Amino acid sequence: MNTIHKIIPAIFITLVLAISSSLVFSKIKYGVNDIERFQKKFDAKVEYLDQVINQLYHSGEIIPFSKLKRKRNNNNCIQK
Repeated sequence: MNTIHKIIPAIFITLVLAISSSLVFSKIKYGVNDIERFQKKFDAKVEYLDQVINQLYHSGEIIPFSKLKRKRNNNNCIQK
């Protein structure tokens, strides 16, 4: 279960960065006029990912980082 908590946010961040970087490269490649089309695709993908994460959250599959209880050990390292 802990692996899921680490993987889901990492996948989400990676996808958002990949999509946003593709928007930057598309702006260079296609010009400013076509950016609105790419922006709509980006917004749709982010909205879809947000819906998936919300479904996982409400089903109890993932827990937000703010809800995880953490404590520090003697070496000042954060533990769950």
